[in-house]
Amino acid sequence: MNISKIVLIIAISISFTAINAQQTKPLLQLVKETMELRRQGNYWKGLSPFRSFIKDSAQAMIKAFEPYKSDSLENVRSLAYNAIAISGQKGTNRLTRQTAVNILVGGCTDKEAALRKNIAGQLENFRKTDFTPPTKEHLAGLLSMKPTYYRHTVKLIGFLDMKDQIPVLNQMIDSSKISNRTLIWDFHLTLARLGVEDEINYCVSFVRSTGVNDKVIYNLFPDLAYIHKKEAVDYMIEVLMSDSKDCYSPNPDNPIKIMCGYRVMEYLAPIIKDFPLEVDRDGELDIDDYKAGLQICRTWFKQHINDYIINNSRF
Repeated sequence: MNISKIVLIIAISISFTAINAQQTKPLLQLVKETMELRRQGNYWKGLSPFRSFIKDSAQAMIKAFEPYKSDSLENVRSLAYNAIAISGQKGTNRLTRQTAVNILVGGCTDKEAALRKNIAGQLENFRKTDFTPPTKEHLAGLLSMKPTYYRHTVKLIGFLDMKDQIPVLNQMIDSSKISNRTLIWDFHLTLARLGVEDEINYCVSFVRSTGVNDKVIYNLFPDLAYIHKKEAVDYMIEVLMSDSKDCYSPNPDNPIKIMCGYRVMEYLAPIIKDFPLEVDRDGELDIDDYKAGLQICRTWFKQHINDYIINNSRF
């Protein structure tokens, strides 16, 4: 064995020893030391030293990190909210998950816009049952603030079936209170998810009118998936069935034209109940042969085009 390999093995051994030593420390001590290093700008390990705590003590993790959500430094608050989010998502107890969501929704009014955006993204990974009436009320209350406070959370209102907010959303669009085109589009998507028929037709018609290419597939088809309505899914299936090569392969070394259906089936996988291909716990496709997968997918939808079921439990 050469010297470089021996050095690498020693380095890995030392690293694992350090992590194990950290995990034997009491949680509160580890959190305190971590946050002090974070405050000094000398901590870059993320949550790796807390893996065993996240797995076995999610509620304790949330309690230990919660005080730091009010820290004066953004990088400290950011790690605290991330720890709370991951612990909540991994938690098996509903109260634990609801506690995490409650804290995160409170963080949607943090003074840093980038942190608010990250928190909103984490909330999208929770279940509907993790949002209590008070947290939903808090989300609705954001609509009365400046757009920067609700621009990344408005679609949660659609996900959570908050139909009582339909008049508010309509009024905000009609009153021209919002001018950002992306945010206006998110309002239309939210109303479509809430089942407003005119909005479903508007969103699907808009996407259809843009044609099919990489940009549309990557930017607008996730929006169709978010709507979770048959009209939107039917159009996605239509593109899935097309043999037209309107997209490019994701391989930058071999950018050949391919059928867009390969990407579309990735968007369909998390939202269709009993999807015919293997998916992981997050609903992501877990297959190696995409060509065979596309054929299986097409055959299944031909057989179930009138009776497929949309899974509304996901964002």
